[in-house]
Amino acid sequence: SLIVCVTDGLLMNKFEIVRSVRNKQDLLELARSLGEIYYQTDDPDHNGIVTLKYDPSIHKYAYGSQALFPHTDRSNMANPPDFVLLWCEYEAEHGGESLIFDPVEHLSPILEDVNFNAIFASENSDDYIYKPFYTPESNTFRFRNDGHIWIRPTDFHLFKKVVEIISAHSAEVSLREGECIVMSNKLMFHG
Repeated sequence: SLIVCVTDGLLMNKFEIVRSVRNKQDLLELARSLGEIYYQTDDPDHNGIVTLKYDPSIHKYAYGSQALFPHTDRSNMANPPDFVLLWCEYEAEHGGESLIFDPVEHLSPILEDVNFNAIFASENSDDYIYKPFYTPESNTFRFRNDGHIWIRPTDFHLFKKVVEIISAHSAEVSLREGECIVMSNKLMFHG
């Protein structure tokens, strides 16, 4: 998969599949049509694309055989990217599924009861921010389940409840060659 984070675009739904992305140039054109591209630290070409493939020499979940827990990108920003694009350049022989989770669908009825506060960081910058898991004014979810989130001990039971719900309701999506998921980074989690 390739990941591109963009901001300031328009999307009709929280999640759409585009089936006409033939190459990286098409992917970048689609991303640019949605807004500004954010560059990741593990983007060696600095073009906005991070290539995810099995490589156990890279010590990050996305490159190993363990699933990357559904999350939002750049949760440490005051205004995180609006979209994340996941594109399948080549279908995997084994595995390769993306995980998605819809917090609006699965957490809305209990959101007030599980809305913990946390310090969010990112591997892409040294900045951090103290924010709630869900901010109603901007309709934004922020979530990490890794070393880039710090939760007060008094809120940890709320975080654990959210993790249980995400684990129980995440869906696997297998993309075919040339397909691209365009999803809201503020209203959907990906892994």
